[in-house]
Amino acid sequence: MYRKIITRPIPDDATIVSTSKIRIKVMRKWVEREINASGLMVCESKRFYDRVRQPNGKLKEVPLTSDRASSEQMLAKLRRQAQRIAVGLEEAPLPGKERSLSELAENWFQELENAGRNECHIRTVKARLMSLLETCRLTTLAELSKQETIQKIATSLNNLRRQNSTISLPDSVSFSPAELRTILEISATAFSKLVRTRGISGTGRGKARRFSLAEAKIIISHRGRGSAPNTINGYRASIKAFCNWLHRNGLIDKTPYLPLRGDERKDRRIIRRAITWNDCQDLATAISTNGESKAGMTAEARSLLYRTAFRTLLRARALRELTPGDCHLNGQEPFLSIRSETDKTGRARCIPLPPDLTNDLRRHIAGMPIKKPIWQMPTQMAQLLRDDLKLAGIPFSTEEGVCDFHALRHAGATHMARSCVALDIIAKIGGWNNLQQFFTRYGHYSVTDLAEGARRAW
Repeated sequence: MYRKIITRPIPDDATIVSTSKIRIKVMRKWVEREINASGLMVCESKRFYDRVRQPNGKLKEVPLTSDRASSEQMLAKLRRQAQRIAVGLEEAPLPGKERSLSELAENWFQELENAGRNECHIRTVKARLMSLLETCRLTTLAELSKQETIQKIATSLNNLRRQNSTISLPDSVSFSPAELRTILEISATAFSKLVRTRGISGTGRGKARRFSLAEAKIIISHRGRGSAPNTINGYRASIKAFCNWLHRNGLIDKTPYLPLRGDERKDRRIIRRAITWNDCQDLATAISTNGESKAGMTAEARSLLYRTAFRTLLRARALRELTPGDCHLNGQEPFLSIRSETDKTGRARCIPLPPDLTNDLRRHIAGMPIKKPIWQMPTQMAQLLRDDLKLAGIPFSTEEGVCDFHALRHAGATHMARSCVALDIIAKIGGWNNLQQFFTRYGHYSVTDLAEGARRAW
């Protein structure tokens, strides 16, 4: 393997050592470089290169990576592939520019899966990336490298942002779910989620379920607003990550320039509020006292679930897949072990438990199989929480925001911050890489909270 000798213009901050040498700063270190007769700086390429004998017997120079160990592995793989093609064990790949983007995307998704990334994350990225490729009509690497591709991607993202014309409903007293799905052009799963998030239940069940004209207008009202900046940024991040993967593997020369990220603060569709610990206790007490079993969950199980979500800052999926084997309750410091495949971040972590919650969990999981989920959370968990909030006299929606299941994570993080818990500890428990998201999204502070903190300081 070798690095190519290349030339570059002399940087402005270079220090002249002699007529043929200069000194520049590379990775915080000063190194010397030579100057050729044309007045250009002579240096080595970042990448390694080597020659691989092709099935036709000719040697071909191939670019590798900037790391020697990974370059050796890549070179060995290319040589093995050439040998297999030569003896007929493998078909020769298409020329680089003619390779299919959909096949390359599948290879990328497989690498993400092998790296242990969250299944839900991979599914979301796949749906967004394939949708963009189909909308922009991109099929090969050659099309991705064209200049007009950048404009196509920008136009597609802008179309997501653009507000659509208002949908007109036909004259009818009520509508079935199938009729509304046809009007909105969405799947049954997306329609169910849309109805749950807006708190609309309709009348009847199954095929007899109907929505009134007023409920139908609420359901379709979101179509005229276009996609939120958070969703558009997700589409942008998906295709950028895919292009970065193509660049790392030497399939494209550089990552295409993409439009700037949108400001998510200007148009937040769901604004959550943080209820207090007293509200959470009132909710648990009301369910335990007057609650009934619903959708396969007893009142006691739901009461324990809400308190656990508040005090551990766990998301719904992590709680849904929590098993007795993940609960370490008999040691001096009881804790929950969160598996990487059940957490959105894809990283395992441990969450400490307070004594009262530990005792309640110990009683709840007594006699349960070690691999069985602790809570059999139904798909209509959002509606169950609304009913339980109504039973406890806590409003679902106020001027501050809504209180859905994920709002319990907001509430728990805010309560810990108000209780003077160090912010880095909150980030460790909540699974945040940094505190930026906590500051911008999860920390809910009133004027009273700020005043109380200032009084403690002075």
